[in-house]
Amino acid sequence: MKELILLVFLTSLFFNACDKNNESSNKEYRIVSELNSGIYKFDYVYDNNQIVQLIRQIESNDEVWEEDYQVDFYYDNNRIFSIGSFITADGLMQDRKWSATFNEGRIIEEKVSYYISEEWVPDNKYSYVYDNDKLNTATKYYYNSGGEAYPYYRYECHYTDELLSEYYKVYYEDGQWVTDQKTECSYSGGHISQMIKYDSLNEELFPLTKNEYDHSNGKIAQINYFLWEAGDWNLEGYDQYDYDAHGCLSEFSTTGQTIQYEYEEGEGNIEQFFYTPLGLLWPNPQVSKKQEEESFFINRLLKIAL
Repeated sequence: MKELILLVFLTSLFFNACDKNNESSNKEYRIVSELNSGIYKFDYVYDNNQIVQLIRQIESNDEVWEEDYQVDFYYDNNRIFSIGSFITADGLMQDRKWSATFNEGRIIEEKVSYYISEEWVPDNKYSYVYDNDKLNTATKYYYNSGGEAYPYYRYECHYTDELLSEYYKVYYEDGQWVTDQKTECSYSGGHISQMIKYDSLNEELFPLTKNEYDHSNGKIAQINYFLWEAGDWNLEGYDQYDYDAHGCLSEFSTTGQTIQYEYEEGEGNIEQFFYTPLGLLWPNPQVSKKQEEESFFINRLLKIAL
């Protein structure tokens, strides 16, 4: 809701699936361009139905688009790598590397490293544990100067009637896991309708924020954001989503920014980057070949790659 333009590629951008029940969407569509308020533009490049490159452009003062960041993707069996580089007059300057390990189509580990002093230095990683087909825990680790990973926090998920009903964010402190936040999820007609987050203080939980989800034709049309103040919920802002004739997200708008999307016919594997179990925790529209709203896969491509 409150992300600045600068954070667009550091946080999650939200897209929506092409509705497989819509007669006009009997062909596959893949995103090829994304324009953020006329300031940033992202172009997606595919080869043999796989995304191989993402290029960011920034609009200069003389209204000329200039490429300033590039992400290249590489594939190795059950692993995917991406390397992000700044585009300079002297060539590419490597910046950030992301890798993901898959098992039966699910991400089981993500790792981020930064290019420092001409070598890749590991920074953090996520490790995912499943119970059958459900996410059980998602643990974030950071690396110390010796290259050893240590746990920082994790999400613990609980389900009711096959749907995520609540999850906890717990931090690792002095050798034990300590609850920091709890989030409760409510549904209407099988779709997410409300999420309430509670903060922990002296082992007690207090309401913090609330998200309310409005749907249209089975898709998220608006998310309203509330903050608990003076004993009541106060509206802080909202996000809106508009769709094209194929059911694909055409425009996302929020306070201070508007993002427009363009598509082309054809298949791609970009949904692999959206298929992250953390999407359970932040349901929003996404670009995907499937309409699986009950799974809430989130688009974290730019957070992952840049």
